[in-house]
Amino acid sequence: MSIVTGRRFLAVVAALVCMSVASIASAHFVWIDAETKDGKTVVKSGFGEPEGWDPDLVGKITQTKYWTKSGDELKPLDMKLDEKEQEIRTTVDGAAPAVIVASMEYGVVQFGPNPASLLRYTAKRLGGAPKTWKDKATSSLRVELVAKVDGDSIALQALFLGKPAAGAKIKATNPNGDEVEMTTDDAGKATWKLAGPGKYGCYFGVTTPEAGSVGEKKYATLKDYTTLSFEIGK
Repeated sequence: MSIVTGRRFLAVVAALVCMSVASIASAHFVWIDAETKDGKTVVKSGFGEPEGWDPDLVGKITQTKYWTKSGDELKPLDMKLDEKEQEIRTTVDGAAPAVIVASMEYGVVQFGPNPASLLRYTAKRLGGAPKTWKDKATSSLRVELVAKVDGDSIALQALFLGKPAAGAKIKATNPNGDEVEMTTDDAGKATWKLAGPGKYGCYFGVTTPEAGSVGEKKYATLKDYTTLSFEIGK
């Protein structure tokens, strides 16, 4: 890719990212969490906001596919709807997997007077202490947040089609419930200061003008949203 072409690509990505900001505000997203106790880890997934999932809507994400990730290798993770807990769940032996990713095609939706869109979600959870993370891009995900520890902060990079998403608006919530919005630089990067132990979640999205149809339902744009979650221990 030439320098000129690269700059044009980043400019296009920035424009597409900005188009998606308004619709992100009130939307729900797919999230992944994990809890380890007595040598076993419950991996769970839900649909909602970083500060809380909506149990009444979990049925809408049962078609989500999940994988554990080691290096570049993805292994399917069999997750099923737990009707009692109203979450998508599975139990694995030992500690939480270092990386869990997910992907789903939600379907064609329409937000108010806006054109109909094909809505798709991806999600990632990082396990273990941040200093042990070896997070990197996942080639099969259209949008993704990549993270690494940087002192008392987390360095994030927003990616769209494997390229930096310049100007992306990353919405984030820390364990105290404080909400932060970060705008990525030309390299798709932003820095999120840690606020002590607890659970963290962040997300961003990209809207692409691309027409198509799913069955008899037509759409004018693609909307891709991705989440990242992790927990800082005490």
